[in-house]
Amino acid sequence: MSDNKRIILAVFVVSCALLLLEITLTRVFSVLFFYYTAFSVLSIALLGISSSGVFIYLFPGIFRKEKINSRLYQFSILFSISSAAELIIIKEINLPLEIQFRFLSLPFISGFFMTALVSFLPFLFSGFAVSLILTHYSKEIGKVYGSSFLGSGLGCILSVVILQISGGSGSITAVSLLSAAASFLFLEKKNARIIFSVLLFAGTLALMIINGTSSYFQPGSAKSVDNPVEFRKWNSFSYVAVAGKYQWDRGLSPLYLKENPDLHLDQKVILIDNFAYAPIVGFNGDYSKVRYLMAEVNSLPYNLKADGRAAIIGPGGGRDVLSALTAGWRDITGIEINPLIVNDVMQDKYIGYSGGIYKLPGVNIFVDEGRSFLRRNGGKYDLIMANSVETWAATASGAMSLTENYLYTREAFKEYLSRLTDNGMINVALWDSRNLSRTARMILLFSASSGDLGIGDTASRIAVLGLRSKSLDEDFVNVLYKKFPFSGREKAFISGFAKKYGFYEIYLPGKSSNFPLIKKVFSSGNAAELYKGGDFNLEPPTDNKPYFFFTFKPLAFFNSDVLKGESYNTAYFFLFLILAAMTVFAAVFIFLPLAFSGKVKNTPYNLLFFSLIGLAYMILEVALLQKFSLYLVHPVYSFVIVLFSMMVFGGLGSFLTQKETGRSALSRLRRILFLAVLIIGTMIFVMDYIMKPLMDSSFVLRAFASIFVLMPLTMALGMPLPLGIKILREHSEGSIPWMWGINGAFSVIGTLLAVMLLINFGFTAVFAVCIGLYFIALLTAGKLK
Repeated sequence: MSDNKRIILAVFVVSCALLLLEITLTRVFSVLFFYYTAFSVLSIALLGISSSGVFIYLFPGIFRKEKINSRLYQFSILFSISSAAELIIIKEINLPLEIQFRFLSLPFISGFFMTALVSFLPFLFSGFAVSLILTHYSKEIGKVYGSSFLGSGLGCILSVVILQISGGSGSITAVSLLSAAASFLFLEKKNARIIFSVLLFAGTLALMIINGTSSYFQPGSAKSVDNPVEFRKWNSFSYVAVAGKYQWDRGLSPLYLKENPDLHLDQKVILIDNFAYAPIVGFNGDYSKVRYLMAEVNSLPYNLKADGRAAIIGPGGGRDVLSALTAGWRDITGIEINPLIVNDVMQDKYIGYSGGIYKLPGVNIFVDEGRSFLRRNGGKYDLIMANSVETWAATASGAMSLTENYLYTREAFKEYLSRLTDNGMINVALWDSRNLSRTARMILLFSASSGDLGIGDTASRIAVLGLRSKSLDEDFVNVLYKKFPFSGREKAFISGFAKKYGFYEIYLPGKSSNFPLIKKVFSSGNAAELYKGGDFNLEPPTDNKPYFFFTFKPLAFFNSDVLKGESYNTAYFFLFLILAAMTVFAAVFIFLPLAFSGKVKNTPYNLLFFSLIGLAYMILEVALLQKFSLYLVHPVYSFVIVLFSMMVFGGLGSFLTQKETGRSALSRLRRILFLAVLIIGTMIFVMDYIMKPLMDSSFVLRAFASIFVLMPLTMALGMPLPLGIKILREHSEGSIPWMWGINGAFSVIGTLLAVMLLINFGFTAVFAVCIGLYFIALLTAGKLK
């Protein structure tokens, strides 16, 4: 094999391992900490890769071309060893549950950043390998950069397959195995290092076998209950465990518990990503033993109506299904997004313990996404139930999404309302802070979506009850919306239900609420004015801006009184902390070393150009990953298809630049940047028109349509960086690693900045920002030198 072919193959393998590690760590961070910390993985990866470019620029003597095989061998070995070591070290991270809730506590922050530092090293070492090749093979930049993209595309696919088969720890050992294999490509003939490579490869292979045959490397009880884990399994978008006996009384009447002191709750609990709880109730067919389920605040609709046809979104361990059966409902449809919970837990391992409720007559369980299923299904329901589906567990797009999908948007609720019978109900149970900002937003969401359908006033159609949690600084709130106004008998029943079980009335039709924010919602005659005032963003989410649970306005973070008990919004604040930290790290590892080296040339336009394309690319990538989860139903599919398209077609675009040199490269760069601006602008207006009509079509058709829509843009976006490097090669080849580092540094910032922009301004605004960034890059391109 020729030297060039060997190097291109090496880039392919290392890039494959890099992306596999990156995706895997988003899952691992979600399990070890909370879903929102998964955002930081992209930044950590880009920081490591970019820092390597800076070191190569500052110390060219150490990294000269004559030593490239030796250096590449060393870094691939270090990549392999650090990946394996990372698996062992992060396994020991074990933060108690009470610390997990204090997002900004010193133990939580120190634990997170310790893990981030350990995770930084594999990306640094792999970044050295990629940066060295980009530096010394810049003449072949199109092929090299293209090979990197294609390898990343394969890593994206492998992540889904390996996570499904062997979980997060198995996926990390696969990274170590791939990087050990890459070391063989850098061995010189008759080199004694081959023995070490063989031993390392054998060691990582043994590590993979150990992982597959034991539970040693599986997550511990980091965020779970204290009871031992009885069952655990990964799939491509979650880690699911089942813990032993668990007293789940959240939502259960305190008066009922007081009146029944000997009540024994025979339950186990499903832990999704080691935290999101889904109880399994022990059931032997005797409904009298589970009558306590009727004393839960979220069982209000089952008490109000004795029978009917129910659709339950996210039934999990079947508690809501059992509640419906206990109340006498006998036509129940459950829509559970996680196949592992349905197939491996409820219909296999725990079918006996749960009484096989998922297979009882009248119960039909579908593995699907709730909104998509209801939209495609032509049936009508007397009740649509969504009980605590605001999971804190990240999906495979967890690094890209702050909520559990598009379940709580104005468009989604219009679809739910259209699936109700004339007298049907929608019941939403959710956790809320003491200020009830999410409850207020839910009421306004019902009001806006029902108004879009021409349904009358919300005040006569909604009832809200609450239960104060003993263990959490939050309340469990039940919002019941009825398509036809509540009758006098129904209002009296709800009031009696609350009094009987000790739930407090947040709002009942015909009564004034005692809670200031809720009272303001119903007394305000101008929704626009209501949205503008106060510390909370109460505007109903839309598909363009789907972040329901993050209700803070930016300035509210400076109000300590408002912050109290705000677990969701504090998580958003933690993202600001990560963004600030990553910006500081980028300065320390990239900007400052270059600034004080005395080697930085006066090339402000070079700096501006490579900063802009790095920032714009990552902001756009994050936005597309989130946007396409609407069209592709599940975030996993969005992650795989969007990232695969960006890698593969971006790689092909890079390959197409191979023959460009000098002036032709500049001319091509200008055309491509103009084309990128044009395509992004067009996508803002036509994306929904192309994709939304296909949302009820087969997955295969939607997948190919997504790839077709993404192909022109992603191919164009693969060209600016290699074309810019070709121009630099004509004028200042030594600055290539420096520009590579700057590009990566702004990509680090762009990853988290995109999340902030999406939450506050929505997709259309973020796409417009990307247009502006690429347009400025277009104006700057002619001044590259």
